[in-house]
Amino acid sequence: MSRGGAREGAGRKKGEPTEVIRVPVFLVEHVKGLIARYKQDPELYREVFSMSDSEVMSRVRAPIRTRSCFTKKKKKRK
Repeated sequence: MSRGGAREGAGRKKGEPTEVIRVPVFLVEHVKGLIARYKQDPELYREVFSMSDSEVMSRVRAPIRTRSCFTKKKKKRK
């Protein structure tokens, strides 16, 4: 009986190249959701990801908030 070694059909199936990255915990579910939506319609996402930032921003309909909208205002001292 043989042990170990290469076996036909073993291992990860080849597909698109992948890369291991570290993602902050609070973003993990968002990234997984993005990947799931990408798998449903890869062509749509390839089109979006190939756009420049200015092209994407010209198609966004939601108002863009600046960082100042999210920062706390300092209280004035009396």
